Amino acid sequence: MSRSQFDVEAEKIAEHAPPSPIAPLKQSGSFSSPRTFATLDSIPTPILRLLTQLAPLLQLLAYVIKLINWEANNVCETLLLIAAYISICLWTSYMIMYGLPLGFMVYGVISWMNNRKRQKKTKNKSSEEGSQASLDVTLDNIKIVNGQIAQLQLWYADHQLDWQNNPSQARRKLQIGFVYVAPIWVVLCLFFGPSTLLAVLGVSWVILRSPWGRVSVFAIQKTAIVRHIVATLVGYLLAIEMALRGKKRVRTVREIIRRARKERGKALEKASTQTMPGDSSELVFKFEIYENQRWWLGVDWTSNMMPGERTPWTDSHNDPIPSKSAFHLPEPTTTVTEQNDEHIMTVKEWKWVEPDWWVDMKGLKEGLIDEDGWQYSNNAWKGATGKGGLKQFTRRRKWCRNAKLVETVSMKQSNNSTDRKRLNATKQASEES
Repeated sequence: MSRSQFDVEAEKIAEHAPPSPIAPLKQSGSFSSPRTFATLDSIPTPILRLLTQLAPLLQLLAYVIKLINWEANNVCETLLLIAAYISICLWTSYMIMYGLPLGFMVYGVISWMNNRKRQKKTKNKSSEEGSQASLDVTLDNIKIVNGQIAQLQLWYADHQLDWQNNPSQARRKLQIGFVYVAPIWVVLCLFFGPSTLLAVLGVSWVILRSPWGRVSVFAIQKTAIVRHIVATLVGYLLAIEMALRGKKRVRTVREIIRRARKERGKALEKASTQTMPGDSSELVFKFEIYENQRWWLGVDWTSNMMPGERTPWTDSHNDPIPSKSAFHLPEPTTTVTEQNDEHIMTVKEWKWVEPDWWVDMKGLKEGLIDEDGWQYSNNAWKGATGKGGLKQFTRRRKWCRNAKLVETVSMKQSNNSTDRKRLNATKQASEES
């Protein structure tokens, strides 16, 4: 397999803490690669439920991160984000007063228009599932969000107050914050106002993350006069710091931090032991596979491909997968765990929702596919269109099918607990007699 079990199965499971199962519950999602179906079956159901619940939020976060990092398809989108941020900072009261009602009205109009479009769809099945976020896309969004979180963690690790390993550096950071940063911040707030400062700082941070912003900062850092000015300012600041430095005891602060970490560990341990399983839950996934064909002179359209190109059946990443007739759901699995003298039995069972695969007709109205669901392209699988022609030698169409994962959790008392209850009942009967 080229993508090797979602690429990062271990990373995916470690980065998402499973929430408490809720019973009974049905949710739906999309999964476009049956090739890694065994991996999907091995992921705990709470994590799958969490992915389906957070898919829209993760998509929004990933989109905002791309805008901040200037990685969107259009630079104007980042500029619009900067303009919106400035408007929120400078005119907060007006945005709350007029922006919230206006946003609610816009949301109502958009939802009404989407409902009208949904009613005009020729295929009712593909209309509702077209709005569902693909699980593959959700995993890609998780990678983007995790990358940004990793950068924030590195920044926090470099600037945090480490009282245990390096108390002198922690005291120096506190002195710099109280002696230099705090007075400058207060003075600037008095002259310009907090809203203006927040707007300037936010816009400056976004601009410095742009490619040309990073190049400008690198060029300024290499300028001799800038280095001379920075060295002079640092010299004066260090002189003031040495004059104001005094011996302060930090034993109390250290004890507070140690106590907080200890209490946090106890709280996490208690929360993990109090998690109770639900009765049953159900997750619905839409599987998407692509059928590929090539046109040959005298043979017409066939599944025979040229050497080195994609196979007759692929997923959304053009990786080879079995055909739709060769794909079968796995057998039910049963796991038994013991907790508090009780056996918790979890049964996972996969079932098909529809009796057979169906062709996704989304895009027929826009002319992206023909009446049979085929999308035509040239000899290099480029220039996709919904109409065949003399220059179209390849085509593909998407097959979909829904499958549901039903997880049933049942609790059964262990033999030790049953024997203990029988013994207590016998003792009570003998005492009464």
